[in-house]
Parts: sequence; structure tokens; C-alpha cells
Amino acid sequence: MKSIAESMHNFDRENFQRVAAGLPEMQDEQAVKRQAAKTAEIFNELFRQLLAVFPVLANKSVGRPQRDASPVVVGVQRKRDHHS
Repeated sequence: MKSIAESMHNFDRENFQRVAAGLPEMQDEQAVKRQAAKTAEIFNELFRQLLAVFPVLANKSVGRPQRDASPVVVGVQRKRDHHS
């Protein structure tokens, strides 16, 4: 138990020295893993919500144009030239 407390104390002391020198804090491996897992959860939830709002995206393949997709037509009308 004493070695764990010593290693935590040393880690904290090193981080305080880094911060005092204007360097970023070091993170322990577990903190990095927790942050990565949290980031993955956020992105997974984001994509889940996007697919709920736009379900057609789930069936699209990346990089290939869809042949059955109808083009989007914007309501723009041209003026006709009556002199022709």
C-alpha cells in the first residue's frame, strides 16, 4: 500500500513541476483510456441520433452515387423570352 501512495505522490509532484514550468500535465494510462471511452460514447450517441433523424443515411454507401436516388429540384423558374 505504501508503494502505491508513494507513486501517486511522485506522479502528483511531477505534474505540479510540469505545470509550474508551463508544460501540460501528464495523464496516467487509465485517465487516457477513460477519456477515449467517453469520447467514443459521445460519438456513438451522436451518430445514433443522426441516424434516427436521417434514417436514409444508414442505407447509403460511401463513395458510390446512388442510382435510385432522385435529384433534388429547387423551385427556380427561368423567364421566357417572348421574342423567339
